[in-house]
Amino acid sequence: MTFRIEDKINITPGNYNLFVKWLKDNGATKLFLDRFISSTYFDNQNFDMFNHSEEGIVPRKKIRLRCYDKKPHHLTKTLYETKISSAEGRFKNSAITNLSKQYLKYGILDSEYGICSPKLKVTYLRSYYKVKNFRLTIDLDIKYSLVNTLGYSYLEKKDNFIAVEIKTQNTSSQNEILKNFPFLRARFSKYSRGIASFRF
Repeated sequence: MTFRIEDKINITPGNYNLFVKWLKDNGATKLFLDRFISSTYFDNQNFDMFNHSEEGIVPRKKIRLRCYDKKPHHLTKTLYETKISSAEGRFKNSAITNLSKQYLKYGILDSEYGICSPKLKVTYLRSYYKVKNFRLTIDLDIKYSLVNTLGYSYLEKKDNFIAVEIKTQNTSSQNEILKNFPFLRARFSKYSRGIASFRF
C-alpha cells in the first residue's frame, strides 16, 4: 500500500492556456507520452462510496479496474485498484488481475461496502509532467458512461472539466506544494462527477 499526497488544482477551460504558459515558464518537462486511461468504478446498491465521497467522510474507499487502452478490461492488461482516503492521508493498492470478467459479471465483495457492482466507466487522456521537483498530471477529454456486466459502456457523457493534480510520496512536501504552485485548490472526484451527471 502506497501513501501519497494528491493536491488538486482548480484549472478551468478559461484559464487553461495561462496554466500551460506557467508550466513552460517554470521549466516543466514532460515525463512520458500521453496515455489514454479507462477506469471502471464499482459501488454497492446504495452508492455508499459515492455518498461518502460527496460528504467528505473518512475513511472512505474507491474500487476500480483500470487499463491503458480502449479495449474492454477482460481483453487487455488490467489493474485492480483500491484507493483509501483516511485522516492520515491517501493510500492506493494496485495489482494486475486476470479476474476482470468475473468482477464485472458477479461484482466484488468488499469487507466494508458489501457486494459492489460496476457502475461507471471513466475515460480520459493524461499528460505527465515534472515541475519544481513534483510530478503533475493533466487529464483532458474526460468522458463518463454507464457500464454493463460485460464491461461495455453506454450513455456516454462528456465533461469539459480539466483535472490537474500534483502528486508526491514525500509526506513533508505539503507546505512546499502550497508555496510553489500559486493556484486555487480544488476538491474533486471523477467518479463522483460522473455519477452526479447521471443522477441529477
